[in-house]
Amino acid sequence: MRSVVLFSGKRIGKLMTPFLLPRCDSRTRLLGSSERFIRCAHSVNDNDIHFDSNWPKDNQPKSPYSLFELTESNFTKALLKKRFHELARLYHPDHSSNRTILKRNNSTELTSSNIHDNVLSTSDKSDRFKIIKEAYELLKDPGRKHQYDMLGLGWVYGPKPIPTASGMPRYERHEKFYNAGTWEDYSNIRRNDKEEVGPLSMLIWFFGIFAIVELTSLLSRLEESINKRDFAHDETEKHLTLAYINYGLDEDKWSRLRRFLWFRTYSLYRTKEDLDREAKKNENMIKDLKKKEET
Repeated sequence: MRSVVLFSGKRIGKLMTPFLLPRCDSRTRLLGSSERFIRCAHSVNDNDIHFDSNWPKDNQPKSPYSLFELTESNFTKALLKKRFHELARLYHPDHSSNRTILKRNNSTELTSSNIHDNVLSTSDKSDRFKIIKEAYELLKDPGRKHQYDMLGLGWVYGPKPIPTASGMPRYERHEKFYNAGTWEDYSNIRRNDKEEVGPLSMLIWFFGIFAIVELTSLLSRLEESINKRDFAHDETEKHLTLAYINYGLDEDKWSRLRRFLWFRTYSLYRTKEDLDREAKKNENMIKDLKKKEET
């Protein structure tokens, strides 16, 4: 740090390293610390009058980097912090309340009639400091800075950019870029859009859905036909089994009773005489039961 003396002969005190601007007169001193970061200040009638030569005329900083005259390539946290402190000394409410800051660098002498139109109000100073602080907070946060560098998100003060080929995200930084297997995958990443659904696509979708519905219906009918065929087969097998078991016999109550008595007799006796005798007894029993039922 070196001392700076006004060319009018009055000592201002110890400031940062001085640099002269091309249009600064003999009453000019500079606020800045590097060749690319220049801030002018004028002294008129023993009062400090400052002019920020880097602030955009439309009050819309294009990027947080431009406020600190940095770029993505030469950015460092140390340089960011250093230049933020320089601007804070100029715009912070604690410092700027008793300081006059010009909107434009007039080559003519300032008078009482034109100075008010060219001086920042307290609100203007506060707004500038808020923008500077927001830019500083964005750039010092690695996550927000990365998001801004990749997608241009997070900076609300600058003019809305028009999407161009050069303003698109840097695809080589995307993880998808390294996972792209073909040129088609890379092209899809660059386009970053979806294919429009045209009439032909709609027609294909319609026939596809129709085919799926018809196929489902066909499978349902086929399943029903198979079930009916299996049912008929089961019924036929059942009737065949009954025919084998009850061949020559009926299915009424008395026939079933005769079969029961016959199987019981056959399990108890084996000789023909015994079987004939028991058969007569069984038949007489059936007749007696029929008579009782009729009466």
